[in-house]
Amino acid sequence: MEVPKKNWPLIIGISVPILMTVLVALAIYLPRLYNHPQYDFIYMTGDYYYNGYRVENGKLLEVPQLVSDPMLKYSPVQQTKLFYYNMQTNQSRELTYAEARNYNLDTQDTSPDGYQITQGNYGGDLFFSHSDYGVYIKGHGLGKKLNLSTGNYYYNFRFLGWVKK
Repeated sequence: MEVPKKNWPLIIGISVPILMTVLVALAIYLPRLYNHPQYDFIYMTGDYYYNGYRVENGKLLEVPQLVSDPMLKYSPVQQTKLFYYNMQTNQSRELTYAEARNYNLDTQDTSPDGYQITQGNYGGDLFFSHSDYGVYIKGHGLGKKLNLSTGNYYYNFRFLGWVKK
């Protein structure tokens, strides 16, 4: 079947947007198929004013009563908890302090394989606004929301360190 010469501009005019749509979709979704973060991390949730943790020389240390403000005793306290986040399963599991102390942690913002943990925020423009308070892992063309155990509060997350292999 031969296409008449007068139809070529129409064919090209329809083909170019379709081809561009396919190329953009591939550019967005292909990195997700092959990029997988390799480093798990440890984080904490809870009321950091009463009890917390910090990492020193790659080891987790408990820091009791960061603030001794007498007014804080009247506010509700949420117990501080430690969690291990497994990148392969996209799941968190709670840790005891004794378990968490056994890990060597890297406190850099970027993991050794080039990923970062970021928190969503409020955004918008003149006509529309949106809020996304989730926690994401981003890097190498990947942006994925993490399935964290943070309780009822979006801000109830504190990254402690990447687990060294």
